[in-house]
Amino acid sequence: MLRNFEQIFVCICMQTPRSKFPITVKSGSSVVKIYANKRGDGRKIFQVGWYLGGRRLKQFNDLPSAKDFAKKKANDLRIQKSSESLTRNQVLEYSEAKRLCGNGGLSGDGSKSFLPY
Repeated sequence: MLRNFEQIFVCICMQTPRSKFPITVKSGSSVVKIYANKRGDGRKIFQVGWYLGGRRLKQFNDLPSAKDFAKKKANDLRIQKSSESLTRNQVLEYSEAKRLCGNGGLSGDGSKSFLPY
């Protein structure tokens, strides 16, 4: 009985170590991840993923290029302006609201008539 336990224990311990992917690249609170995948033709590709108004992915053929891009992207995300993270629809809605309000926006005599106080 002990012999079987030893064989199972050795088998479990000799399994290959966990993959090092995904690789997480951080800059401040910004996080970009690098994933390794195989294509249908057997080639290995590296995908860099981040969130900016939704999930974004970019593919690379080699890991050093993916790491360089991920570092740059994490830094860009950290220093970006909040308006750059708007989706296309949000930008269109903002533009339409601005157009409807006119050049003065809501800071004119007309806005006081809508305030309850």
